[in-house]
Amino acid sequence: LAQAVWAETLRIIPKLRTHSSSSFAMVMASSAVFGFAVVSVLFKLPVAARDNASDIDYDGCTSMAFGRSATVEGTVFATHTNDCSDCDPRIAYIPPKDYPKGSLRPIYPFATAYPRFVGGQRSDTYAAKPGQEDTVPVGFIAQVEHTYGYWEANYPLLNEHGLGFGESTASSHLIGQSRTDGGTALFSIGPLMQVAAERCKSARCAIEVMGKLAEDEGFFGEDPGEGGAGEHLSVVDPEEAWIFHITSGLNNRSGTWVAQRVPDNHVAVVANAFIIKEVNCSDTDNFMCSYNIFSNAREAKLCEFEKDSDFNWQRCYAPDIRTFSYLAGYLPIPYYTTLRLWRLQNLANPDLNLALTDNPWDYAFSVPVKNKVTRMQVMDYMRDHYEGTPYDMTQGILAGPLNNPNRIEAGHGMSVVPGEFARGISIPRTSYGVLVETKPFPHATESIAWFATDSPASSVFTPLFAGATSCSEFYKNGHMEQFTRDSAWWAFNFVANWMNINYRDMSNEVVYPAVQREQLDIMKVVEDFEKKWPADREELSSTLTHIQDDLVKRWWQMADGLVSGFNDGSRNYPNGTKRRWGYPAWYLQMIGFNDDFYKVQWVTWAALPPMLLRGTVAGAATSASNFLASAVNSAAFNSDSSFLPGVVIGAAAGAFSTFLLLSRRRGRGDDFVRLVE
Repeated sequence: LAQAVWAETLRIIPKLRTHSSSSFAMVMASSAVFGFAVVSVLFKLPVAARDNASDIDYDGCTSMAFGRSATVEGTVFATHTNDCSDCDPRIAYIPPKDYPKGSLRPIYPFATAYPRFVGGQRSDTYAAKPGQEDTVPVGFIAQVEHTYGYWEANYPLLNEHGLGFGESTASSHLIGQSRTDGGTALFSIGPLMQVAAERCKSARCAIEVMGKLAEDEGFFGEDPGEGGAGEHLSVVDPEEAWIFHITSGLNNRSGTWVAQRVPDNHVAVVANAFIIKEVNCSDTDNFMCSYNIFSNAREAKLCEFEKDSDFNWQRCYAPDIRTFSYLAGYLPIPYYTTLRLWRLQNLANPDLNLALTDNPWDYAFSVPVKNKVTRMQVMDYMRDHYEGTPYDMTQGILAGPLNNPNRIEAGHGMSVVPGEFARGISIPRTSYGVLVETKPFPHATESIAWFATDSPASSVFTPLFAGATSCSEFYKNGHMEQFTRDSAWWAFNFVANWMNINYRDMSNEVVYPAVQREQLDIMKVVEDFEKKWPADREELSSTLTHIQDDLVKRWWQMADGLVSGFNDGSRNYPNGTKRRWGYPAWYLQMIGFNDDFYKVQWVTWAALPPMLLRGTVAGAATSASNFLASAVNSAAFNSDSSFLPGVVIGAAAGAFSTFLLLSRRRGRGDDFVRLVE
């Protein structure tokens, strides 16, 4: 900006000879902007980029919870997109077990990277491989005499009685420290979920168990600092959906938590920020609270409230994401959260006609659905890139010439040139997506965790039956550090990455139709099951394995076809015909393509799309300017300093340079003026 404005200023200055008064105003205005840009650069951007900026791992998951009256199936839903760039993609079945009275239950350190756990005593998926050593516990709690079986990915998904979870990390003021890092806290969210899955049949039981353990043994967040100090869970059972928030206690001890019931005809959406607001702990039908929820807030001076009824969890325990920077050296990214809240609440109820803001407080804890949703619809919610909206990630310069919704996050560049782009519900680093569907009694054991490995946009949700005890080996194998065709994750991840060559044509012609076709076929098999559910667990496991085996084999076949079908800039068809896709006309128009492009060329930012796209892109005429205006007016923009110093300095610089040039032009020749210019 500074370079562009200064260049324009120098271009205008020579016109002072004939248009002195108007040019003076133009120079003053341009110089004011220039001064603002300089001050911004000096005081807003880091002097030196972080050396480890490219290694930053953004783990930001999305979760939804639907009450049973909000779904066509009459079942309760919880969703989770596990957005993790280094997560172990394997599925494990944790079998039920009996223990002698007085046994101790080991608590293991929680890890996401492969191998996230080593120890065949929990699951055959975790049996030690050559060079691996069993994970060592960091502490113990009292064991119960019988534990339930459950399905687990990076987090527990669903247990045999229809208790399920979705997760999303959140920011919080209270920071805990684990025992492995020199603190006293024993539990992060993963081990809490594991214990709850082993011991509970209901969401209320799970919340009570997790809350009490956190209070007694201490809680710490998975990510460092305030940015990852809190956690959210969508906790569902055959009857109810609950939202559970938790953070540390005071002085790195204990835990503080709250839970609120989702109304039966509502959906609640969580996108890396707390959503519970006012709390009524005496209303036990709809709220559950830690004993210290109010006292910790007062003692830590997190917020002021005269009566407990004035308390607001969201505003008290969480930093304001409009001004809070999740990562040092980067700007706050409030739309990272609010864009997802806006989109998913509007999808569930278009009549709300919600406006996008940068303030998460503007969005309700939950909203009623306009029409009951199906599990297939919710799966598509999890594949969303804001298509058809002013924030459509398949459009605009970052989508490139071939409408790619994937964005390249973090890295050195964004620490030097701060900013914020949209993030979808489905993103490239999504390790898996899951839709947990819990069924009412007496069908609770028929509940299903619909599991899509890798990014849901280009993946298929396969069923993990609550009553099954094994799944395909494809889903129990593989890790990110070594490519193999024996892994479901690698099959879907390979296709997702190959699509980056020509996302537009691969998605429209091949991948998206295959996703829908496979999803419908799998849904038909499950619907036939639901008419007469097999009592035999072996039959359930066999059917599940068969579905997953066949899907992965077909996906690899499709992947092979994509390699030959989209190669070297050509669409190669099986019948031998070829089509060169080239750059689309709108893209060439946008960059000002002409016969001078044999040279290196650069482009400048434009507020509107090229003429060839006008009328075809949602919000094209106003989206860019409105988004920039909202960003400029946001608390994040104005939190650190005012724009006035930059304008004042710029105006002074403009006045001085104009006076100098005018006076010099009267007394010197053109050569001197050009030198000054």
